[in-house]
Amino acid sequence: MTAIDICNMALGYIAKQRINSLEENREEARQCKLYYDHCRKMLLRDYNWGFAKKHAPLALLDAKVKGWSYVYKYPNNCLAIRFIYNDSGAAAKEYDRGKFDTFITADDTHAICTDIEQANIEFTTDTTDADMFSVDFSEALARLLASNIATMLTGNQGVANNQYQLFQMAMQRARAGNFYEQQKDVHFPQGYADARL
Repeated sequence: MTAIDICNMALGYIAKQRINSLEENREEARQCKLYYDHCRKMLLRDYNWGFAKKHAPLALLDAKVKGWSYVYKYPNNCLAIRFIYNDSGAAAKEYDRGKFDTFITADDTHAICTDIEQANIEFTTDTTDADMFSVDFSEALARLLASNIATMLTGNQGVANNQYQLFQMAMQRARAGNFYEQQKDVHFPQGYADARL
């Protein structure tokens, strides 16, 4: 699957002709070029997709921020931070969430501040290779793209609204598919466990 395949799915959903390239001198190509990357990034940010998940150590910066112990460089190609943790806290990162904040330093560096020493990050990376997308994600992306380009290409807001409703259904399926591709232990907060005794 390629980006053009996803664009052609979107065009098919609104009964428009296929394209061979985003550089074609046709309105269908211009609209796909305008909205494809925007829609892709929105969906990637929306959920912690397994195919776009990345772990990496954070690079410490020589900077100080009041109220925080450490300042790290914001990773390249990061669309959304999911967790900040240290090596010993990796297994517990989801229920013992490390606190952090993001900001721009005085020299315009995108940074993360936290109290975690030798911090690692789990984040959603800016995945552009459509072959990496799950089938359900590709479907959701095509439906969202169709909803964005439908009014301009068809002149019918009802078509756009219908595609957006179909996108929401596709997104639910995509999230469910992603959820079932992981196995985690159930963790109950200590207060909840104590109350059950």
